Amino acid sequence: MRAGTRADLVVSVVLATVFVFLVVEAGAWDYRSALFPQAIGVAGLAAVGALLVVPTVARRTPDRASGSAVTDEPPAENGDHVRAFRLLAWIAAVISLSWLLGQMVAMPLFMLGFLRCEAGLRWLTASLAALFTGGFLYVVFDRVLTVTWLDGAVYQWAATAL
Repeated sequence: MRAGTRADLVVSVVLATVFVFLVVEAGAWDYRSALFPQAIGVAGLAAVGALLVVPTVARRTPDRASGSAVTDEPPAENGDHVRAFRLLAWIAAVISLSWLLGQMVAMPLFMLGFLRCEAGLRWLTASLAALFTGGFLYVVFDRVLTVTWLDGAVYQWAATAL
């Protein structure tokens, strides 16, 4: 990440806002239900902070080696803004899927879509990774920690309609 680009700053502020909201909102939940969202929120805030601070500090270091990972690069181009908004769209997609379909369904679907579209993995590889991750989340959070998963709006609608 280049230090000082507007797209990076906008994405960092939006992500920090989402992570703070996640931590605050999960604070009112039962301990076991709040464990996963709060862990993700705190880790996300730490990552956003590191992404903002590390390039700035490394850029100001006077005696950088010539092979340094942080280099002086030209200002951001329009492609950086598109990349930033694509990442924000993926974040909005996982939040929307979690609300609509529930977290247990949303996480593997999000992973499948992201690995297929953004990482360019083949369908079989992306599907296996999504299934493994979904199974891992189910075993760890549902069976071991007995975390209460949020039901999606579709499930709640179907439960009241039927």
